[in-house]
Amino acid sequence: MRYTSTSHSWRASARRRLQRLSVISAIAFVLFATTNASLLWFASNGSDRIVADHSERPLDFEVVPGNGKLHISWRPSAGHTYELRWRVGNTVGAGWIREPDPGLYRFEISGLINGTEYDVQIRGMAEHTSPGSQRTWSYWTDIESEEPRALA
Repeated sequence: MRYTSTSHSWRASARRRLQRLSVISAIAFVLFATTNASLLWFASNGSDRIVADHSERPLDFEVVPGNGKLHISWRPSAGHTYELRWRVGNTVGAGWIREPDPGLYRFEISGLINGTEYDVQIRGMAEHTSPGSQRTWSYWTDIESEEPRALA
C-alpha cells in the first residue's frame, strides 16, 4: 500500500477514536466493578484468595405507625438476609433490641406504647456466592423515627 496524506490522516483519526473508546471502557468497567462485583483481597504470600461479598443497605426503608405497633418495610436486594434493630427514641444510651431474622421485606413491631417515639434501623448481608467468601454486613440505614398511634 502506498502512503498518502489521506490514508495517514484516516489512521491517526481512527487511533484517537480508539484511545477515547478505551478510556471510556475502562471508566465503565471500574464503575461496574465497584457497584456490582465482589471485592477481592490476596494474602501476603499470594496463595490464598479471600472474597468479601458485596452487601447492600436495604432501599426504600419505611416505618409506618399503627395502633401500638410499627410496620417496617424495605425493598430487598437479591440474595440478601436482613437484621433489624429498634429502641425507644431520643435515648442515645438505650440499648438496641435486635431482630436477627425480620423476614425478606417487611416486619411488624407490636406491643408498643402509643405516643412514644421509637427509632428503627435495618442492614443487609449478601449470601455466600463463592468458595472462601466472607459474609459482611452492610452499614445500618439512617435512623427512622416514628410514634405508634391509635388510628381513627
